[in-house]
This record gives sequence, structure tokens and C-alpha cells, in this order.
Amino acid sequence: FINHQAMAALGRALVASQHLETLNIGHNTITNEGVHLLKDGLLRVNSLLRLGLQGTKISDEGAVAMAEYIAESTILLRIDLRDNDIKTGGLMALSHAMRVNTSVTKIDVDKDPKREPGMKDYIEQQSRLLRDILTFQQRNVEIKLQREEQNRAQLKEKAEAEIAAAKKEADTEQPTGTLPANSSTESFTLIEDILESNVEQSLSNKD
Repeated sequence: FINHQAMAALGRALVASQHLETLNIGHNTITNEGVHLLKDGLLRVNSLLRLGLQGTKISDEGAVAMAEYIAESTILLRIDLRDNDIKTGGLMALSHAMRVNTSVTKIDVDKDPKREPGMKDYIEQQSRLLRDILTFQQRNVEIKLQREEQNRAQLKEKAEAEIAAAKKEADTEQPTGTLPANSSTESFTLIEDILESNVEQSLSNKD
């Protein structure tokens, strides 16, 4: 069981652990106060990809704190905020954060609008904000795919340059007639296969 009083210590621990990729502290009594303390540590971590805050007793205030973190993060991929009392104000902050963030591809929030006394059009507003957040998520997925394709092209170009350089060096150093006619071609076909395999492995590791 984790409560808001443990968040300051957890924030300090996060700073000391710069290789943590997933943090799931859902279904604990974190509250808005705890989220504010956690945010300070999160902003100093450069490795976190997934954050679980589902069912942590936070409201719009806590959502605003997480929106500030999302707006600053360049590597976070997913955050789970379901089963919390996040209404129009919190959704608005998350929408604004996603407008500038290009890494988050999934924000889990409750899909059903939360009733707000005195606000007649809360259903319409919250539904619109949820659609906006989804649109920004889809945009970020496209950005991620474009970046992966660019990385793939760069790795392929580098591999082709290395193959060409190796062929040129071999042609320069190899005495005439020391190998069968097709031996050099077979050797470089093998090199190409190895380098191409390395490209695919590099991209797979990034995923």
C-alpha cells in the first residue's frame, strides 16, 4: 500500500534510477498531493516509457499536474489515468498537453463523462476533449512510424556505405587471380546479409 506521503521518497528514488521504463503504482491512495510530489521526480527521469496511475484518488488537480509532465516529456509512450475523478478541467489540461507532446501514443482515461453540478453542457465538452486527445494520440502514432522509417532508411544507407567501402578495399588489396571469379561476390553477398540482419535487429531493439 502506497500513500501520498511516500511520493517524495519515490520521486527521489526515480531520479537515482535512470533506467526505469515502467512504473505502475495504480490502485493506491496517491491523491492530488502525492501526484504533485511524484511529478517533480518524473521530470528528472529520462527513461520512463509507461506510467500507471489508475485508481489513485486524483481529480482535475492531479490531472493538471500530469498534463504538465506530459507536456515536458519527450519519451513517455503511455499513461493510465482511468478510475479517477477527472472532469472537464483535467481533460482540458491533458488535451493542451497532448497538443505539444509528440511521444505519447496512449492516454487511458474513463470514456464516460463525469457529472459536474451547474454545468449543463459537461457531456458535450468532455466528449469533445476526449476526441481531441484521441486525435493527438493518433497523430503521435504516425510520427512514431515516420521516425522508425527514417531510422530504417538511415541504417540501410549506412550499411550500404560500409559494404561499398569494404568492396573497394578488397578490390584494392586483393592480388589478381587469387580467388575464383565468383568467390568475392559470394563473400560480399554474405556481408550484405549480415549487415541487413543487424539493421533489422537494431530497429527491433528500439521497438
